[in-house]
Amino acid sequence: MTLRRTSAAVLASAFLLVPALPASAALADRPVGCRTVSEQPPIGEPLDGFAITDLPAEIGPMVSDFEYEWEEVAFQSRVWERGPDPSGAYSVDLTVKVLRGARLSDLAATRAFLTEYHEKDPAGWSLTSFDHNGLPGFADERQAFWFVEPGVAVEVSLDPERYNPPILIRTACGVVKA
Repeated sequence: MTLRRTSAAVLASAFLLVPALPASAALADRPVGCRTVSEQPPIGEPLDGFAITDLPAEIGPMVSDFEYEWEEVAFQSRVWERGPDPSGAYSVDLTVKVLRGARLSDLAATRAFLTEYHEKDPAGWSLTSFDHNGLPGFADERQAFWFVEPGVAVEVSLDPERYNPPILIRTACGVVKA
């Protein structure tokens, strides 16, 4: 796997903030899907053809873009992190990934690929159906992903210790074609 860090920046303004909800809120507590297409202006530059228009409140200010490949699928990712904490460690709050590769032929193939990528047990990975404005996908408490078109998928993941599933879904709904 080749990893390349292409930029590091601090976002001090221009966030569309989402208030935090209690950590006990679960996917089953709310509809899982986007109600409308985001009409918010993009926050920062597009990520491989996708605009990010919604960020959670109190998200880490350090932003980095990465590109890498795994099992013949190319990843473009943007990571928001915070730190250092008293021990000098940094924590990732949010990651948005655009995946491109022939293996991503439909939603089932995308799910199979991500199951392998995240080293999940296929039978034990409990996912809820997720509708991203008519595009099919899945979500759990940590991440949401959807199939865009043959060869393209998007995944959004949030730190589940800081943000609950409704915030994850709202953030994912804010990732739209640029």
